[in-house]
Amino acid sequence: MLRTQIYLTPKLHKEVREEAFQKNTSASEIIRNLLEEKYNKAQKKSANKNKTVGEWLILLSEEAKQIKIKAPSDLASKLDDYLYGQK
Repeated sequence: MLRTQIYLTPKLHKEVREEAFQKNTSASEIIRNLLEEKYNKAQKKSANKNKTVGEWLILLSEEAKQIKIKAPSDLASKLDDYLYGQK
């Protein structure tokens, strides 16, 4: 690891110290975890920018499964009716 210094507002300093105390860890560890989380999200976003429509649809269906979204059993055959209403 590399050592570095940062300037925090008094409010941020207090919040980081309190969280570190509650989790029985160091303020440095709290800051590292926050930075890693932020960096990983940014990295994930940039990776998603190059996906094809098919890859996006697969990701969307996987997320729907995780949150247990149920669709009507006749969705494929009556898609237009569900999207635009019955004619």
